[in-house]
Amino acid sequence: MERTIVDKLNFVKECICRGEYTLALDVVEEINQQKNLSVQEIFTSKILKSKILNQFGLFEEGLEIADQIYHKSQGLELPKITFGAMVVLAESLNNLGKLERSQQIIAEGETLQKSLAINETDDDELVELAAGLLNQKGELLKKKGALQQALELFEESHRLFQETNNQFEIAITLTNLGVTYALTGDLEEAMSYVAQSLAIYQQFDNRHKIAIAFHNFGDICRQKGFLEQALGHFKKSLPIWREIGKKEAIAASLLNIGMIYHNQGHFAKAFKHLELSLKLQKEIGNPLEIAYVLFQLITLTLDSNEEDKSELFFKELEQLNNQTQHKPTSQLYRLAQALMLKESARLRNLFKAIELLEEVTNEEISDHEITVFALLNLCELYFNELKLSGEMAVLADLRKIVGRLTNIASAQKSHKLYAQSYWLMAQLCLVDFDIDEAQNLLTKAQVLAEEREFKTLAMRISNDYDSLLQKMDEWEALIQRKASLSERLELAQLEDFVVQMIRRGITKATDLPEEKPVMIIILEQEGTTIYSKKFIPDQEIDDVLISGLLTALNNFIQEAFSTSGSFERIKHKEYTLLFKPLENINFCYVFQGPSYSAVQKLESFVDKIQQEPSLWEIFEQFIQTGIRPPSANFPIINEMVEEIFS
Repeated sequence: MERTIVDKLNFVKECICRGEYTLALDVVEEINQQKNLSVQEIFTSKILKSKILNQFGLFEEGLEIADQIYHKSQGLELPKITFGAMVVLAESLNNLGKLERSQQIIAEGETLQKSLAINETDDDELVELAAGLLNQKGELLKKKGALQQALELFEESHRLFQETNNQFEIAITLTNLGVTYALTGDLEEAMSYVAQSLAIYQQFDNRHKIAIAFHNFGDICRQKGFLEQALGHFKKSLPIWREIGKKEAIAASLLNIGMIYHNQGHFAKAFKHLELSLKLQKEIGNPLEIAYVLFQLITLTLDSNEEDKSELFFKELEQLNNQTQHKPTSQLYRLAQALMLKESARLRNLFKAIELLEEVTNEEISDHEITVFALLNLCELYFNELKLSGEMAVLADLRKIVGRLTNIASAQKSHKLYAQSYWLMAQLCLVDFDIDEAQNLLTKAQVLAEEREFKTLAMRISNDYDSLLQKMDEWEALIQRKASLSERLELAQLEDFVVQMIRRGITKATDLPEEKPVMIIILEQEGTTIYSKKFIPDQEIDDVLISGLLTALNNFIQEAFSTSGSFERIKHKEYTLLFKPLENINFCYVFQGPSYSAVQKLESFVDKIQQEPSLWEIFEQFIQTGIRPPSANFPIINEMVEEIFS
């Protein structure tokens, strides 16, 4: 029996959910060739065609069809059709970056929605159209940088689609929530929403949308510092995009791959991918996306010392900014201008760069990464000014910037930015000769980076802590003779520090060698040893060294228990002592070399011991009686030590 037009239209919707866009388009064309179609059926099939074209990335063609339906349906007084056309029209306009027209259409849609009394209806189709309009308004505000408002709209859209149990549209709102949370810097929330959307897309076996989820996972991993994982996700999505032929998705993947290669220091590979992304974005014609790729090309060519190319890309961005009224584009332009001026040795250019960066950082956040990047660059220029002038007022300005970063971290729930802020605060404490607070902040920064799996950031903070320990004698000498500000800045190397933060880890922290284990010691609160094991032969570690290590350990032990649960570390000659106090027990790992992997191993060791109740009973018995358990009672610990440290 031949399917009815309604059946065919429903089949098209099912094809869209499964990502079978070519088949969906063929069926729509078949419907449009049939005779005796009602006006309602003609318009519905054309709206579906516009939606399919948008899925292919053919936004201009989708826009043209939706615009025709929008105008014709108004003349025929078909408000539901007009409303449906408005939602698809706004989608096309948002993807083309035509935000003013999108805002106008959405405002008209909201007026029409009131006249249709959608809030009082049981018509699922109308409810879903209202949810779709909210979704597009959220997209509009996201592109304008109003991220919190966008999140609220996506949440409401999600709620309405849940009312009608439209799983496919629920997944789309979850995707939008995930992407927007990533822009705010709340990567845990972002990951959660993207994972939920992926689960639904997999139920539909929609390869197109699954590729979007992989892409979003890649972007989150990139921000977390898991560059190889991010690269893997983007490389999974790119072949699917190429197979489908969706230009804007291919361009986005190429952009992200290029940014990762930039972060890894592979400048030639980065340039190749960013240039291809720019070519595709120009073909699509979305000015905001073109601006973002141009900005990335400017930062890349500045880092690779190719100033001629930087100038050319900057002129393109300047021309684009003059043609558009987008706040995000304006911010990117001014930030790029500041970066160009920063390269100059002329003081007037440096002051102009400061002025531009202050403008950008005082505006509403449109992209968490861009605002933070601007603040860090401002930080670098203030450090330069502090070095030249030696004025304490500049140090006060630096503290304000760090305070701003902390406030943004709080507002955006960005754990990464919190860790970076603690790290920056630690540097300022060094300049103030507050060494204890600097160490405390470095510990907090590393622990937070570890907990939230910002691996590269955690490694770099750990390296910085190691560097501080190696320079401890020099710092104590400066404190004793009340050294000048310029001497403190020289030893702290703050300018180099901020430059490395700005360049996002182009130095390869992942290439760090592992530490050389020396001893593992478990002690009770008073400093008496419960368990110890040496990892190097007796002839390499003499009694004098053991005595010195234990003296250093006992001198530190009471202070360590005052911060139970945190890692602490001290330096004794060429050895580092890493402490992890827990309840009445202190775990100490003695080693040579970098601390990063040592922290991981000691954390793993303590976790495993906590999972063995019998061991804690032995420790408690020793604390109560003072009787050291025989070594035969520790075969489990010996196995753990061999597994983790050897």
